Amino acid sequence: MIGRQTSAAASIAAVTARVAPTIPVILPHLVPPGLLDSVPTCRVHTDCMWISEAAEQAGVNVQTVRYYERRGLLPKAPRRASGYREFQPDAVRTVRFIKRAQELGFSLDEVDELLRLQRSPRRDRTRIRKISERRIAQIDQKIAELTRMRKALSALVHACHENSTLECPIIEALSGPESVS
Repeated sequence: MIGRQTSAAASIAAVTARVAPTIPVILPHLVPPGLLDSVPTCRVHTDCMWISEAAEQAGVNVQTVRYYERRGLLPKAPRRASGYREFQPDAVRTVRFIKRAQELGFSLDEVDELLRLQRSPRRDRTRIRKISERRIAQIDQKIAELTRMRKALSALVHACHENSTLECPIIEALSGPESVS
């Protein structure tokens, strides 16, 4: 009987020894990162992410990330042996930067220039300010154009209410040879 108990205990120990290494895989949040990636070439635990993960975290689609990379706004991501790109967390921050700049009306060329200025060791605040001031001037110009368009269209709508003829002043103005504004 003692022989069987020893044999059973040895079997349990052998199974435990085989299962124990998988515990960190099952509970990676409980294991320090260095422990999992004991062989750096295996890349078991890294901060790298696939393109779909980077796109999701940045709030864009995968095609947008690919486009930014092709355009040079994002550095080329290294590829795994499988061909998949490995994006660093900085890529997500860069894509968010690009999207915020676009929301403020910056073109991708201006964004490229801002990114280069951001990456330079000594940021040229004067150049950054000039790019932003140029954008403000373009926005002001667009506002003036939209204001003129609104006034012209409002005048036509007002004429439409006032005019009791069969001809529509809006259609006539759009069909006529002279400018509406």
